[in-house]
Amino acid sequence: MHSLKIKTKCLTRKYMKEEVSLPSLPIDPIILLKRGAIPGLLAKLSYQDQEKAIEYMRIWGEKQMPISTLHSALENELSTKEIVQ
Repeated sequence: MHSLKIKTKCLTRKYMKEEVSLPSLPIDPIILLKRGAIPGLLAKLSYQDQEKAIEYMRIWGEKQMPISTLHSALENELSTKEIVQ
């Protein structure tokens, strides 16, 4: 099997900055990386807005939103909170 190289700079600013080599998988590796970043994004959001973090934790736990959409929403929330502060 071939390895897949992914530049993860576009996924999150702080959590995944280096190039990662992943084996071929039946699931899109980008989705796996985003799924792995969600707990850290939720934790960071919880320091800035606990109610929003709990809301997103419920969405994630109840699988109400696709991983990519949830990841983007969390990143948008964090970037909005950083701009305001």
